[in-house]
Amino acid sequence: MMTSQSKTTPIDPDFFNDGHFVVLLSQSRGGSGMDPHKLADILGDGNVDPMKDLLRRGICLPIYFGTDCAMDSATSFVVGELDEAHEKAWIAQLSSKLAIPCGKLVLLSGGGVGEDMARAVSGKPPEKDFCIYQTIDVPPGDYRVDVLAYVNSVTIGLHEDNEDLEPEAIAEKYKHLPTVRESYVVQLTPLKGDLPLPELTEETNWPGAFEFRRP
Repeated sequence: MMTSQSKTTPIDPDFFNDGHFVVLLSQSRGGSGMDPHKLADILGDGNVDPMKDLLRRGICLPIYFGTDCAMDSATSFVVGELDEAHEKAWIAQLSSKLAIPCGKLVLLSGGGVGEDMARAVSGKPPEKDFCIYQTIDVPPGDYRVDVLAYVNSVTIGLHEDNEDLEPEAIAEKYKHLPTVRESYVVQLTPLKGDLPLPELTEETNWPGAFEFRRP
């Protein structure tokens, strides 16, 4: 799925998330050096102003999916441009910025527990039988991050379920799109200018409202 100017990393097959939340961040917390326990407390409290401050500074991108196991097994991380099939096949996106001066992108299950956050940004590998985070090497820099949802993602499934569509009807609705393996792709491209802050969900004050592509 990568082009000659991009790099693709699949999600660790042992990664699991039995909750509704994940966090994307860098090991250096956007170069802020913020104490990981403090960051976890902010995420756990879910107050609007501190959450927007984290997003504005590119310290992290917390995501609320509304169900568990959203990114398990069928997620890829892409630094650079997508190939034609993946570019055409995504249906919805959630976008923000991330500062990654250390060159270490981290995906963490949950985010509101200080011990888990501290371990995830420590540089230590996850436990084999408790793999709740993954670290991906990327070129240091400031990035636009697009979390792209494909037809088999829970984002699309929940949206279409609200429209009372059965799985067969969902497949029929999107049959014109290229077939890809992934449910989600986390795409990183160099940040160019300011980005609007992602919309926060009313339930949690976490980002989670994906923007659907217009036909």
